[in-house]
Amino acid sequence: MMLDPNFWNNQDSAQTVISELNGLKEIVNTYHRFMETQENLEMTLELLREENDEELHEEISGEMQTFRKELSDYELTMLLSEPYDKNNAILELHPGAGGLSRKIGVRCFCACIRAGLKNVDLK
Repeated sequence: MMLDPNFWNNQDSAQTVISELNGLKEIVNTYHRFMETQENLEMTLELLREENDEELHEEISGEMQTFRKELSDYELTMLLSEPYDKNNAILELHPGAGGLSRKIGVRCFCACIRAGLKNVDLK
């Protein structure tokens, strides 16, 4: 498509295609990075089974926690990004009966949601 001589005739269309291509490349690169990390962790786990080294155990435990967090963060980013998120989300909270303590609870919950979303790259 990009090799077609007419591709660059429409700059807006070309830019859209390039942006989409870059997004797809990022997804593929992330996938390859996750697969490489998984393979490395599996090899390290095999070594651990053979040697039962405490230092190696601590190292792989930390790496696995990091890997799980990265996967979880990526999953959330994918769920909150196109093409999986085609619609806006509206969250409405009502404290209901219970007076001031319920209102404070809802405000704390809202603050937690806002704080959590600061680190999420929403597109």
